[in-house]
Amino acid sequence: MKKLITIIAVLLLPQITFAETAVEPVILTELGAKNLGIETVVVEETDFEKTVFALGRTQIIPENRSVLSSRIPGRIIETHLKIGDYVEKGQKLILLESRQPGSPPPSLWLTAPASGTITSVNSSLGSPVEPSEALAEITDLSTLYLIATVPQVTSGKINKATTANIHFPISPESKHTAKFLKFDAYGIGTSSSDSEDHDADLNNARVIFTLENPDKILLPNMNAECSIIMEKREGVTSVPREAIQGTPSNRHVYIKHMTIPFAFDKVNVQTGMTSND
Repeated sequence: MKKLITIIAVLLLPQITFAETAVEPVILTELGAKNLGIETVVVEETDFEKTVFALGRTQIIPENRSVLSSRIPGRIIETHLKIGDYVEKGQKLILLESRQPGSPPPSLWLTAPASGTITSVNSSLGSPVEPSEALAEITDLSTLYLIATVPQVTSGKINKATTANIHFPISPESKHTAKFLKFDAYGIGTSSSDSEDHDADLNNARVIFTLENPDKILLPNMNAECSIIMEKREGVTSVPREAIQGTPSNRHVYIKHMTIPFAFDKVNVQTGMTSND
């Protein structure tokens, strides 16, 4: 049920205090309220999420990779490989001229072994080809790993039902949700350059989440900010953190007066759980 009161959320100046000893409402002018940057929000019963902040990075799922190669040696006489292009399984990508004798020499098309995005190209027009070479890599980016680093004391509270809200600084307006998959016990998210640090960091754990990416907008190695949801409660009365004033032993909020414009009553409160917001 919505509670018919509002509280002050001092967003830009969170530690503004009015007359601490005042019993009467604090009354401001319209200009004074505007200069203080005061905003009000309605106090409601909502779903409350207790979260833990962590940094993470997207990674390709190893099993989603495929390699384009040739069974015979030859020379590339036509190529349709472009990094970032999406291709379907069986799509013609490279026309290979065989080294077998002939006039002209026999040729064949190398086709995509799987559907996905071309994430690397190791060949060019006219270059020779050997069967041992990987000419391109094709990756299914519809699902990615999101690997976050959290303190071990936090990781012990993560379970199969854990989810995380993901924010990418490169795309501030986008919102994504990731689901816990497993712990990174084998260093899936660790490159060879930082493997030593990974082994030495005994206080942290790497947690792997799966991140759906149906539009293929997200790419590997994107930095992310993760709010891992550790606990969720329904019907909790909550207020923005910016609205809480005072000291740890004396918390209070300012409630908008019901009848007097730009007037606010100081009300003592006792806080419970807190989240990032």
